[in-house]
Amino acid sequence: MIDFARTDAAPALESANREVLAQLSRRGPVPVAALAGRWPVTRHHVRLVVSGLTREGLVSVVHRPPSRQPLVSLTPRGRAALERSGPEDGA
Repeated sequence: MIDFARTDAAPALESANREVLAQLSRRGPVPVAALAGRWPVTRHHVRLVVSGLTREGLVSVVHRPPSRQPLVSLTPRGRAALERSGPEDGA
């Protein structure tokens, strides 16, 4: 497993985390595809970011019936982390 804290990828990962949290704050619960559609990255990349945020308790994933995509939503802990990170760039 890659230790992102010890590579040049760490700032990008932090940026990706912040972007997902900010999108969820603005839009509410959405499928991964909707997050990826608003950002120039693949769905796979967004799934990896969401997986890490889920492990940290910053987002939750609600699984729906098989014909529908799971929804990703911001947890209270995720909202607090986003607020602590300061204002968004370009906002």
